[in-house]
Amino acid sequence: KGVIVRQTKGMVLGIREGDVITTIFVNGRRYNIESVKDWNSVVSKIKRGDYVALYVYRKGGKALISFVY
Repeated sequence: KGVIVRQTKGMVLGIREGDVITTIFVNGRRYNIESVKDWNSVVSKIKRGDYVALYVYRKGGKALISFVY
């Protein structure tokens, strides 16, 4: 479950093509990502200054990418 990154402008953040994003935290609130619809719903709510963390699967391992939007 999750969304696969096909294209990214987030390379500077460590997001790569092929990553599978399974969970997003926005200001500490957890959102499970199971579809593109879930992704779009959460991303549309993110505002400047929000703390965002992404859990991703990459090549069989897990990664946490966090940043302030």
